Amino acid sequence: QHFQLGDVGCFGKIHERLRGVGLASIACGYMLVTYYSMLLAWTFNAFFASFRADNFWDQDEVSGTEAKEYFYQNIIGMNTLGDDLMPTRLVWMNVFYSLLTWVVIYCSVAYGLEATGKVTYVTMGFRL
Repeated sequence: QHFQLGDVGCFGKIHERLRGVGLASIACGYMLVTYYSMLLAWTFNAFFASFRADNFWDQDEVSGTEAKEYFYQNIIGMNTLGDDLMPTRLVWMNVFYSLLTWVVIYCSVAYGLEATGKVTYVTMGFRL
């Protein structure tokens, strides 16, 4: 807050050679967002799948093994992997939910903490 700059500019104000530290923090942040965005897409997929008519959880008794198989096969789409563990086709629901996740990430970054804080204030008040 003192320098009112981004990572590269902030570390660059301390010492010119520290600009690389700021660049490395941006690169690490991008890698983390890329990794966790797919996990959020799977979460969106599982959340919205629970509202469908053919809901897996409507069965009388679901064992842990069945739940794991449902997650791997239907949510992640591991049944699309070939013998060499390379994907053979796209799981279009995951592509859609990944796009939705990136839209949420973009809106969070573009509209800043003020809008994110308002959304959190409203959504955290809901009872589950």
